[in-house]
Amino acid sequence: MFSAGAKRVYLGYDVLLAARNRIAYIFDHFENIYLSFSGGKDSTVMFHLCAEEARRRQRQFGLLFIDWECQYRLTIDHVAEMVRSYADVIKLYWCCIPLRTVNAVSMFEPEWIAWEPGKSWIREKPCGAITEGNFFPFYRDAMTFEEFIADFAGWYARGKRTACLVGLRATESLNRWASVGSRRFKHTFQYKRWTTRVGQGIYNAYPLYDWQTEDIWTYCGKFRKAYNRL
Repeated sequence: MFSAGAKRVYLGYDVLLAARNRIAYIFDHFENIYLSFSGGKDSTVMFHLCAEEARRRQRQFGLLFIDWECQYRLTIDHVAEMVRSYADVIKLYWCCIPLRTVNAVSMFEPEWIAWEPGKSWIREKPCGAITEGNFFPFYRDAMTFEEFIADFAGWYARGKRTACLVGLRATESLNRWASVGSRRFKHTFQYKRWTTRVGQGIYNAYPLYDWQTEDIWTYCGKFRKAYNRL
C-alpha cells in the first residue's frame, strides 16, 4: 500500500481485504453514499464490493452513471447487466441528458454535447433513464460534465455527510497517485488519505487506490464476477 509519500508500505494483508475494510468504514461513517460508475473495469469492481457490503447491511447506495450516447454497445449492455443484478441495493441515476465535454477527435467541433436537442442521436435513450435535465434542480442547459458532477454531489448530499466512491487506482497515472500519495496538504476524512474533501461534508473515497491491474482481473476471475467484455 502507498504511504503519504512516494514509498510503499506493506501492511500484511491483501488489497481485497483492505478494500472491503475501507468500504465498510464508509458505510459506518456516512449517511449518504453513492458510486460514480463508468462501466469500466475499476468502477465495476467497486460496484461489486459496494453491493456486497450494502446487502450485508440491508442498505442502499446511489449509483450515478453518465451515459455519453456514443459509448460502445458492450459497455451499455454491461451497465444494464450490473444494474439488474444489484437493483435491490441501488438508487439509480442513469443520466441521458445534454452535457458538454472536450471533443479530441475533431478540429471543427472542440466540444461534444451528448444527447444534443435537435440532432439525430447515435442510439435511443434506454428505458428507465433520466432523460430530462430539469429532473435535477441544479441543471443548466448544456452544462459541462465537471460542473454536473460537482453540483450532483451537493444535491445528493442534501446537507448530510456524503461519500462518493470512485474506482481510482494510484498506479494509473501521476495525477491519480497524487490524489492519494502526495505530501501536499489536503482535507481528508478522519486522516484517511484515501479520502478527499470536495465540499462541505462531502468526500470522495478511493478504496481501490492500491490495487494493480492484475488484482482487478484476479478478483473478477476468482469470484466469477461480471465485467465489461470490451
